[in-house]
Amino acid sequence: KAATNAQTSQQMSAVPAASDETELVPMSMMRKVIARRMSESYFGAPTFMQTWEVDMTEMNALRAKLIEPIMEKTGKKITVTDLLSLALVRMLLKHKYINSSLSEDGNQIIFHNYVNLAVAVGLEEGLIVPVVKHAEKMSLSELVVAIKDLTARTVSKKLLPDEQMGSTFTISNLGMYGVSHFSAIINQPNAAILSVAATVKKPVVINNEIVIRPMMNMSLTSDHRLIDGLVAAKFMTDLKALIENPFSLLI
Repeated sequence: KAATNAQTSQQMSAVPAASDETELVPMSMMRKVIARRMSESYFGAPTFMQTWEVDMTEMNALRAKLIEPIMEKTGKKITVTDLLSLALVRMLLKHKYINSSLSEDGNQIIFHNYVNLAVAVGLEEGLIVPVVKHAEKMSLSELVVAIKDLTARTVSKKLLPDEQMGSTFTISNLGMYGVSHFSAIINQPNAAILSVAATVKKPVVINNEIVIRPMMNMSLTSDHRLIDGLVAAKFMTDLKALIENPFSLLI
């Protein structure tokens, strides 16, 4: 009993007490769920990361040309995230392991013949991941509207529970905050997640000449139980090629 009392005393002493210099705030239910899910993902899945640098010259030029017609059609301003999302949807249909998930018993691979794209939205209270269902059936205009609608309702806390479920892949973009590089934790049960960083003008060598180009880092975090390094590299190679030559997105 003395040992038990000593153990309890040690546990209590490990818990910080509120003082003039600290503030103790109970975790919200949302924060508790995020903490549990991130722990399960980080400690439950063996992951690896690949980072690629992408020339955003043509993607930025395409966005500039599309701003006015998309605004006229939808009333929404197209963003780089919208175009990257469309590029992802196209590539995910061609790389089935990246768009897969593991069965609950861990003995089967589930290949999805559709793309439910989750778009991470950060709030002060925590991270919410609304899902664009069947994004593969959407045109660019429809995808822009869907992403804007889900994001707006996420921020205003009007998102329905079903709209946070069923994703097959997730994109997380922190580029607007100037983040140069990061690797996100997989949104289970997805097999991978794409992290998008800021676009920065850099000197690069093209045709043996140094030129200034807008360059962006993107990182793929993959579940090694489902995806091997070569599979991830092929996906990222194709995604990079599409981003750097994006006009085929409109075909």
